[in-house]
Amino acid sequence: MHVSAAKIACLFFDTYAEYYTRNQNYKPLVLEIGVNSDKTLEDKAGSVGFDYRSIDQIHTDNPDDVYTFPFETGSVDVVISSSCFEHDCFFWITFLEIMRVLKPNGVFYLNAPSAGGYHCHPIDCFRFYPDAGLALTKWGRKNHMKVHLLESFTDTSESWNDYVAVFLRDEEFRLGFKNKMLDVIKDA
Repeated sequence: MHVSAAKIACLFFDTYAEYYTRNQNYKPLVLEIGVNSDKTLEDKAGSVGFDYRSIDQIHTDNPDDVYTFPFETGSVDVVISSSCFEHDCFFWITFLEIMRVLKPNGVFYLNAPSAGGYHCHPIDCFRFYPDAGLALTKWGRKNHMKVHLLESFTDTSESWNDYVAVFLRDEEFRLGFKNKMLDVIKDA
């Protein structure tokens, strides 16, 4: 994971973790899609009080079923994906599966480049621009979900120009999220 992606992911946890870790008698679950080999996200999730799990869509025992996650509907608090959606042939299907496993007040953190060089892992298909969050929200709504885009921006601090978005599974919970990364990030 490149430096700006790691920095913004840590900012995501610093901004949103309190919502899930306060007044709870259990350890909230964070699911990473597309495993980060340097363990940055796993370590950060644990440091702010989350139970961490991951799904690697590339190195799997069942490559024909990478779009069905082994989690119950509405069982995950937070899903994160950093520097992976550009490698996902069917990211829109992955998005719907993420929304399926999220609790109604669950959020999905997406970080994907909008620039940068070709980097196959094993393929490199897409770049994400500022309207990507609006399009994914419309896709979720077309599929009968009440998805809400809490925030989105493009970080310009590195050549990757990371596109970042935070999606809420059910818009009814939007007023509970007062803090935003955009309140502190400078290069967006």
